[in-house]
Amino acid sequence: MKLHSISSLATTLVLCFFITACAGTVNRATPEAKRDQSGTYDGDWVAVVSKAASPQQIQDWQMTCSDWSDEFEVLIANGKVSVLQGDQVASTYISSAGKFRLEIPTGYSVSASISSEAEMDNGRITLVLHGNLKHKTPQGQFVVGIAQFGNSGCRSKVKYRRA
Repeated sequence: MKLHSISSLATTLVLCFFITACAGTVNRATPEAKRDQSGTYDGDWVAVVSKAASPQQIQDWQMTCSDWSDEFEVLIANGKVSVLQGDQVASTYISSAGKFRLEIPTGYSVSASISSEAEMDNGRITLVLHGNLKHKTPQGQFVVGIAQFGNSGCRSKVKYRRA
């Protein structure tokens, strides 16, 4: 299976971030030593990202979230989850419980809109993909994380299916 890039999402997302901001809760990454070694989740998967609700409220910030619904491929081999990000492969590990969290720094930042009275101190954007593949219907979230909010941000549901 050829991996398609998650970068097209990043480009679309950055365009929507002339904002007033947003956040969400995510899990911790699985350490390599605790990755699934049974092969249960190994194989080709497709992540189907749904349209995000908009606006979303995080702390005292409100963000207008764009529609970044899309599909991209996820490869799992020997407990390692991989997706393409541009011409680079981003990876993390999946636990024996089927859970994973993948953080992809984008190099982009956001700031408060002109209509906002508050200032954003740390607007670095990290894309966060996480999921639980053990469920009968494997699912998770795609988050446009903002450093100021602990990499929480606009959230969208993700459903996973085997390719």
